[in-house]
Amino acid sequence: MHHRQLGALQLMTGFLSLALLVSGCRSCGCGATGTGTGTDTGAGTDTGAGTGAGANQCPFFRSVLISPLSQSVGSLINVDVRVHDLEGDEVQVRVTSACGEVADPIQTGNSMTTVRCAKAKPCSITIRLSDDGFDPNGCNGMGVGSLSTTAVKCQP
Repeated sequence: MHHRQLGALQLMTGFLSLALLVSGCRSCGCGATGTGTGTDTGAGTDTGAGTGAGANQCPFFRSVLISPLSQSVGSLINVDVRVHDLEGDEVQVRVTSACGEVADPIQTGNSMTTVRCAKAKPCSITIRLSDDGFDPNGCNGMGVGSLSTTAVKCQP
């Protein structure tokens, strides 16, 4: 198997795979706000203290690797997820698929699992991230968390 790095997309010859590298929180409308008060003593020191009691920032994907993108019925598709939360919250990873059974559908932090192709058909693997228990009002109350969906094909 040969690897070739092309920006954010990693191609592997010998079989198909997809690597998605994400930097930042693009899918969740993040942006915490905070308030602070302080007093400048005029002597070059700031005695102020801030209260960063802003909205929760969504976790985001550092990378997603689904491999291979085309697999035989009964065989496994590998799912490798790398995540990050700017506030250091524990990140829950939920993997679902119409392709077949997910070996370990709910994990915490960086995770790896497999999906077994059940029937010959095109399908998808969906990965959701949460740092608030998949609260529909989480991530700034927008009900939108980090989401990745990848099309795959289970073949006879």
